[in-house]
Order: sequence, then structure tokens, then C-alpha cells
Amino acid sequence: MQADEGSRAGGVALVVVPEPGLARSLGRVLEHLGLETLVTSPSDTLAAALREKPRLALIDLDSAADGLALCRQLRAEPATAAIPILALTASAGLRPGARAAGITDFVTKPIDRDVLASRIAFHLEAPAAHPDAGRLQRLETAQALAGIGYWEWDAETNEVRLGPGTAAVMRLRDPLPTQLSDLIDACVHPEDRHRFEDGLEDAVSGQRVPEGLLSRHSDPEDGRFFKHFLAVSRAAAGAPPLVTVTVLDVTQERRAEESARRIAFYDSLTGLPNRRLFERRLASALRRSRDSSQLVGLLFLDLDGFKQVNDRLGHAAGDDLLRIVGQRILDSVRGVDEVGHLGRLQGSASRFGGDEFAVLLTGLTEPADAAECALRIHTKLSEPIELGGSEARVGVSVGIALSPGDGETASALLSAADAAMYAAKADRSTIYCFYRADLHASATRTRLIADQLAGAGARGELSIAWQPKFDLASGHIAGAEALIRWTNPLLGNVSPAEFVPVAEQTGLILPIGRWVLEAACQEAASWMQEVIDPPRLAVNVSRVQLVAGDLERVVYDALLRSSLDPRQLELEITESLMIEGENALAPLRDLAAIGLTLALDDFGSGYSTLASLVRFPVQTLKLDRALVRDIDSNPDAASVVRAVIRMAHELGRRVVAEGVDNLGALRVLREADCDEAQGFLLANPMPVAEFRALLASWRPADALARWRAA
Repeated sequence: MQADEGSRAGGVALVVVPEPGLARSLGRVLEHLGLETLVTSPSDTLAAALREKPRLALIDLDSAADGLALCRQLRAEPATAAIPILALTASAGLRPGARAAGITDFVTKPIDRDVLASRIAFHLEAPAAHPDAGRLQRLETAQALAGIGYWEWDAETNEVRLGPGTAAVMRLRDPLPTQLSDLIDACVHPEDRHRFEDGLEDAVSGQRVPEGLLSRHSDPEDGRFFKHFLAVSRAAAGAPPLVTVTVLDVTQERRAEESARRIAFYDSLTGLPNRRLFERRLASALRRSRDSSQLVGLLFLDLDGFKQVNDRLGHAAGDDLLRIVGQRILDSVRGVDEVGHLGRLQGSASRFGGDEFAVLLTGLTEPADAAECALRIHTKLSEPIELGGSEARVGVSVGIALSPGDGETASALLSAADAAMYAAKADRSTIYCFYRADLHASATRTRLIADQLAGAGARGELSIAWQPKFDLASGHIAGAEALIRWTNPLLGNVSPAEFVPVAEQTGLILPIGRWVLEAACQEAASWMQEVIDPPRLAVNVSRVQLVAGDLERVVYDALLRSSLDPRQLELEITESLMIEGENALAPLRDLAAIGLTLALDDFGSGYSTLASLVRFPVQTLKLDRALVRDIDSNPDAASVVRAVIRMAHELGRRVVAEGVDNLGALRVLREADCDEAQGFLLANPMPVAEFRALLASWRPADALARWRAA
């Protein structure tokens, strides 16, 4: 296999590796270093080396038929005697006689790409004979920039030898260490020293070679992290071991991991642990409590009056309020050790999303401890909050659940505390409510729904019903909303109004939402091929899917699998997303950028403000049925709807009225120039087969005639 000289300015590397997958992996590393890979068999290696004049050779000692004999052949020929030979082996060190046969160095399997690249670069730039000082200086600079170093330890004399550039990588100062103990003092944090020395000892004794020893720099202010990869070799059987260590500066990697951890487990607004981390801590606390007589307490908190503050002062002030509330809750939990007998308690706080928070208490001996903590939080939150020159006040409703009495799992305890919180909110005469027996029936139903809902999609219990949306000016079918339906063998037909909130509380909305998107896109892709001007597909998206899930990836996957044009998909988001503020903007803008339409569902019933319509990239407003219901009999309601429609049109938004159930409401909407409508008057939700039949038989002119006659 003669390579073209012009195509390999960096030279050729011989690869004697029978396993194709490993050969390809080595080829990618060599290509990154500017080398061309020439894979040969052991029998062809010498001829290929004489012909190609490679810069180095990689030989798999575990697979090649007598790899040491092959090394001796290469060393015996003057033209190939100086080629660096790197052995690949799964052993902790080289077998006896390997060095004598001509092995220059070795790398242990499984191969670490960074370690291999470092070894290859070292031997290419630092040949044993007549080293070029300029090239060595360039190597030191390159290795320092890459954060890769190389040092050797003679286990018999305890001497260490540093490779080129290693002092810079490890932040070593003159005089450079020559003994192992000095090197450890200079670059290994005291708290990591024992583990580091044990790893070296294990490698030398042959017990095991650590895959990578992680250590912090000895100077705490330096803040750097290093990973050390060890390889042990002996010149001959019984000879003292030589430990070769490749050191990588992994500081950026560790910082990225910490950043990713904060994103995954902490609320970006308040800095408190999020629901995912809280549930892990709760599960851990429950496991520990089984071996003691102490209780685990869970306080579920929901703010009272937050919406009013948010609407009055704006979302920026609402975000500031949540930050202050989070800090006050945290201060209250941290302060339990300052309040008499509560000193034995330990607590942690979390923000679950929106205006919901949770507190975990461990070390409880009686329910009164949890009640006292709830009162402490209430007192702290009752103090006025300054927001940009305005004073705001919020209350809090607290539900309390205790384990083991109210549940022995995290999900059961959360469900009990949630039920108790709603009971506290309903009873305005109390601040907190313990989970009680009279809440059992509701909680049991909720748990049963959650249990049965898990895996419902995989069991074929979920289905899609399509409700058409009609263009009120042309009479055409403008779109169709995909509505989820659930039929369970135990529970029968369960209303979405009952099971969707449970799915959101338990996190099951994530797999269910994924199922709905994929199923709806697949069904819509089929009927869109049957009509010339197909209606848009609309799918509801939960706040949980956007905040806690990976909605962008789920949408992209559904579009890819169905081959559906993104312009044919409309996502309906609820007004509750408005409380997420800037957290919701980025993913929504990314989705809108690929051509999707975003609709604000239930407009006029919850959190939205006029400012939010400017900030959020929605193209459609869906009027809540509560606004539409009485517009034919209530002049004030009709005036509100007309004003909203005019405002939306001024902003360039389309308006869809939902819940249109009578001809009078339809007439008012058409007179107000509402763009689209849906409701039982126009068409009930229907299976996909019926919807396809409706598409085929629909006559817009006939529909307009009926509407005008109403």
C-alpha cells in the first residue's frame, strides 16, 4: 500500500493491530497528529517499514503473532533501527525482554486517546539520539498549552524524572523535585496524598493499576485538578519497577462538570436545590431513617398572593421576590438549631418551580417539631419585601407529611405533603396542615392514577382525539388539536383534567408528552398527504416539559421520525409558563426559529400580562372558554373579548376562541373578526379515522352558510 507523498506531510505511522475497531480508533488519533495510518499484518510489517520509512510503529503485543520478534526485526535493519516502537498491551507492564527487543514505550488498554497522543507526540519530538533543542522547546510549549505532562518514577531509588513541559503543566517551581516525596509535596493536595500514594503502591505491587488518579494541586488557592495515568514496566523479570505517569490538567473538565451539575440539580433563579436533587436527598433520608426511631418531615410550601405581585409589578419583580423568598426559607431552615429543642434537627430547602418550595427535615422526634418549623417560615415570609421601591407581601400555605406514617417512599411522601398543602390553602384559617386520614381517599386516588399512568403509553392505553379548528372567515378547517385520551383496565376512561395534573406532579408528563408528540406527528403526517392545503397540527405542552424536560430534543426527534414539516406544527403552551420568566424564553425562541408556531393557551385565565405577549415568541392567542362562554348574553364579556382580539391583531397575533358551544357566541366572535374557533358546537374531538373522513367531506361554503344563518 504505497501512500502518496504529497498527501502525508506529517509522515506515516505503521499500525500492526489485527482488530479493525482498535485500528480505526488509533487512526483517528494519528490523523489528529498529522500522520497517515498504514495498517499492516506482522508478515508485511518489515517490508512496509523499509518502503514507507515510517516515523513510528504501533504494535499490539496481545494480538500480533510474536510482536517481540517483529520488534527485533525492525531494530536489526539500519533503515528502521531508530523508529520509535510503541507497544499496546492490556497488562500492567511490559513482559520480560520487551525493552531488550526494542520496545520504546507502551500504552495500556483500554486506550486513553489523550494519553496515547501525549506518548506519540513525546517520541516524535524527542528522539533518543541527537535531540533538537528547538523542537523540544516547541514540544514543551505545546504540552503546556494542552495541559499534558509526563514523568517517571524509579520505585527502587524513589527518583523522579520530569518529561518536557511537565513542570509547567504541574505548576512546579525551581528547584524541581527529584524525589517522589518532594513531587507529591509540590503538586498533590494533603487531603489527596494518602489516596495518591496508595494508588502508586498498588501499581508497583501488581495488585491493580488505577485507571486515573485524580488529585488537587497542593496549593488550595491554585484550584487545579490533575489526573495521573500509570503504567509499570520492568527491564527484565525481577528487575525494579519503573512507573511511567502521564499527567493531564483536567481543571476545565472539572469546572464544566460542576457547572453542569449546578444546571442539573440547582434552580437557576434562587440557587436552591431543584426538585431532582431534593428528591434524591429525600430518598436518602428515608433510607437512613429506617434504622432509627426518628421521623423524616416534608414541608410542601405554596405562596399565597404571588400572582398578584407578579401581575402588578412585573416578572422581573416577581423573580426578585422568589429569590428573596428562597433565601428567607433557607435562613429559616438553617436557623432551626437556634430555637430551643429544635437544635437536633437538620433541614434543607428546595424550589420545585413556580412559587412552590419544599423543606426536608431530619432528626424529628415529634410532629410538633415540623409545625414549629412551618410557623418559623411563615413568620419570616410575613415580613414585607421591598421590590424596586414598592412594598410587597406574600403568604404561604404549608402541607406537612411525616415518614413513616404518611409514606415510606419519596413519591408517597411528596404526594401526601402536596395533598396537605392544598388542604391548608383551602382552609384560610390555618397556616399549615398535617396529612390527615380525611385526605386519604383523595391521596389514594392520586397515587392509584400515578401508578397506573406509569407505562400507559407502552401498554397501548393512550390515544389521540382530534378536535378541528375552523377559520371563521373562509369556513376551512384551519387546524386540529391533538387531545390525549387514557383508557385504563382498572380505572376505565380517565379525564385529562384528572390525570394530567398528576402526571405533572409526578414527572410522568415527560414520557407522556413525548408519546403524544411522536404519535400526533405520525398520525398528522399521514392525513396531511391526503389534502392540498393541510391544516396545522396543534399539541399541548406542559410547563414541566419545558422546565424539567428536554422539550427541544423531543420535538426535533418527533419531527425527524415523522418527516413532518416544522411549519405544520403548533405548540400550545399554558399561561403558567409565564412564571418561569427568562427561563422559558431561550428554548421557546429556538423552537420558533425552526418554523414552529407557538400558541398561548387559555389566555385570560392565569398568569399572562400584555408585556408577556411582547417578550414571549407566541404567534397565536387562544381565548379561554371562561371569556367566551357568556359573550352572547353579557355585554361586558363581549366587550372584553373584542378588546383582546383588537389588541392581538395590533400585535400581529392570530386569535383562536376555544369552548364555542352555542351559535350566539359564534356570531359575536365572527363579528369581532376572531380568526379561528373550536368547540362542541363546531365539532367534537374524534379519532383520526373520523377526522380524515371529515377532511375529505368538508365543504367550507356550506359551513359559512350555516354560520351566517345563525
